[in-house]
Amino acid sequence: MFSSLMLAGLSGCASLPPPDNAMNQAQMAIQAAQAAQAQDYDPVGLGFARDRFQQALDAMRDHKYEQAGHFADEARADADLARVKAQLGAARAQIQSKTAENQSLREQIERAEAAAAAPPPAPSASPADAGTTTEGDMPAPPESVLGPASSTSTMNQGGQP
Repeated sequence: MFSSLMLAGLSGCASLPPPDNAMNQAQMAIQAAQAAQAQDYDPVGLGFARDRFQQALDAMRDHKYEQAGHFADEARADADLARVKAQLGAARAQIQSKTAENQSLREQIERAEAAAAAPPPAPSASPADAGTTTEGDMPAPPESVLGPASSTSTMNQGGQP
């Protein structure tokens, strides 16, 4: 009977193995959160994950493996949440950017449509237009219709015969 009590007592004192897998998962989750820019979109959540991971490291150092495993699991969960929040924040920022870009394009289209629908500008009187007809007047016939021009009148107009 004493030997069975001794065995039961020894089995209760047996330590757990180090939670290396949980520690690795927590560390990878923190790295994934950082890669997803959690420091920009969820710095508090990333901070929680880092703090829990540090607690897990401290517990490992003190050979408190069960406690280290719990802290590592919490660190992984906090890091996963921070990563998802960062991805959501990045997606929202992208949506906001595309919405602003679409609004700008809509405004450009509206301006182009308004310009196309506007009446053409009225002709302006410029020196090049001197001697031409105004609206409603008939244009003068070309010289070839009237016959040959005299050399003096041609010289006065353009300097060439």
